[in-house]
Amino acid sequence: MIRPHLKAAGETLIFLRSGVDGFDGSPRAAWISMLIPLFLALAGVILINYIPPLGAKETDSVTLAMVAVLNNVLSLGLFIAVMYGIARLRDKMDGFPRLITASNWAGLIFALLTLPVIFLHLGDAISRQTYEDLSIWILIYGYAVTGFIVWRCLRLPWELAAALAVLRFSSTKAVMIFCFVCLIFHSWIILIFSNPANLYYGAGPS
Repeated sequence: MIRPHLKAAGETLIFLRSGVDGFDGSPRAAWISMLIPLFLALAGVILINYIPPLGAKETDSVTLAMVAVLNNVLSLGLFIAVMYGIARLRDKMDGFPRLITASNWAGLIFALLTLPVIFLHLGDAISRQTYEDLSIWILIYGYAVTGFIVWRCLRLPWELAAALAVLRFSSTKAVMIFCFVCLIFHSWIILIFSNPANLYYGAGPS
């Protein structure tokens, strides 16, 4: 079970459709994959003691850990809730478990790929500014991969899938960006909720 999912995750990270399709689409696989964000959250709590956020060096490590865990829980919960709602609205519940499984396994590979950057910074091979710059590019890449997974699993228009991808990463920033997207594309939102069939390709505001 692990090897096929690792292979599928690797293919997903290079935007192959076969990668997303290679994940187990059962609810059981989705529940098991939830152990991955739990593991990554614990790893993040440990990491935050070595690389605290900018401007937070004087903050108590326990407080930082609590904030990090709360942020992860909220962002993951928000992402799952919105994806579930859209899957039900679009009658694509068969793709919802695969979306959860794919995003969690891709997140694991994604975290492993960031380890060299972390080790380079901890070993003073790169400065904090370089570390932050690389982290931004890695985050953008993560947005793209998550948007690809959402697009493939729920068959959403790619613009909407890309906008929803931000929900997976930061609860506060995600809410702000999501509200901004809703404000800009309010005509899309009205069309979607007035007629769920408008979520299919080719539909959109005139």
